[in-house]
Amino acid sequence: MIERPEPFTVAIDPPIIDRIRRRVAEHRLEAFPALHGWQLGTPIEHVQRLREFWLKSFDWSRSQEELNRLPQFRCRVAGDNLYYVHLRSRTEKPRGALVLIHGWPGSFFEFYGLIDELMSDPAWSYDIVVPSLPGFAFSTPLSRPLGCRAMADRIHTLMTEILGYPTYVAQGGDWGSVIASWLGFDHSQSCRAIYLSTDGLRPHGATPYEADRSGDWTTEELAHFAMESTDLQDELGYYRIQATRPQTLGIALHDSPLGAAAWIIEKYQRWSNCSDSDDIGERLGWQHLLTIAMLYLIDDAFVTSTWIYAGHELDDPPTLPPGARVEVPTAFAAYRDPVDPAPPRSLVERSHNLISWTEMPKGGHFAALEEPKLFAADLRRFLGLIDETTL
Repeated sequence: MIERPEPFTVAIDPPIIDRIRRRVAEHRLEAFPALHGWQLGTPIEHVQRLREFWLKSFDWSRSQEELNRLPQFRCRVAGDNLYYVHLRSRTEKPRGALVLIHGWPGSFFEFYGLIDELMSDPAWSYDIVVPSLPGFAFSTPLSRPLGCRAMADRIHTLMTEILGYPTYVAQGGDWGSVIASWLGFDHSQSCRAIYLSTDGLRPHGATPYEADRSGDWTTEELAHFAMESTDLQDELGYYRIQATRPQTLGIALHDSPLGAAAWIIEKYQRWSNCSDSDDIGERLGWQHLLTIAMLYLIDDAFVTSTWIYAGHELDDPPTLPPGARVEVPTAFAAYRDPVDPAPPRSLVERSHNLISWTEMPKGGHFAALEEPKLFAADLRRFLGLIDETTL
């Protein structure tokens, strides 16, 4: 089912905000021993600072005003709500449309700074579309778990059938990279290029848990697989829970806003390009981080946002089919993700028509949020390459 889009405004009832704040105040942090460092999860002293800011300084009205400064819409695709931000280029003859795709625990909001950078350029000639993935903020409720390939189909429907773009370019990070890869693979007639800031679809056999490494993998590729099957496992406890028991986790954290925020913000601390001694709240701003957390709380999106993990495990192929690759022109920006570093260039070349590879000097897993100026500059450069080849 496809319905016409309607303008959308974020307007959360004050009792919802009051309840969340009350639950934050009621949390008994004194029951937890003071373990220092991030190895076992979010340190209590960090959560104490988070709660103090939440109760004394956080201003939801500021967040709501910031969210509403860009034009927002909502429509229905395949029977479910799909929310998106949509900006038109100021140029007389736009070159096309760019869709920016987030992951978990990200949101459409992480692209606001990037949008400002892109739209401030007088020569910027692309419309911008930023969907909130199915099951995430304002794209709720969701009727069932969806994997990345199904989400790609819905975004393709949004771009072509609802918004009427014959072609578009897709950018993605985290799950957004996998979704962008599926757009390039399944919908290459419309998705004319993709820009990845984290690992996307892998070539056949290149999963972290693949037992047979007897193929023609390079030494660098084998070392990357070994890292994924050993060092990376320390970070993937959350993944297994969200892929196998998202409902139980959701029941626990839905009623604990402080717990949900700690669960989410730990990922920003661990995956951003900063050390454990840095304070992610100071670096990105507590107001901004709590706005991200609130997008999982105000719309009851925490549970259904985690369904993407279950959907991926249940529905998505683990890799591309044997011998297949994404043939649309592809760019990869290799940021300094401290937990899940960029794969070897050769591995991306096996699965994608890679025409651009950039070693980024800084920025981590949430690159668009962490370094919007760097991100915008490299994205503009890639779009220039695409435009030159298609004129």
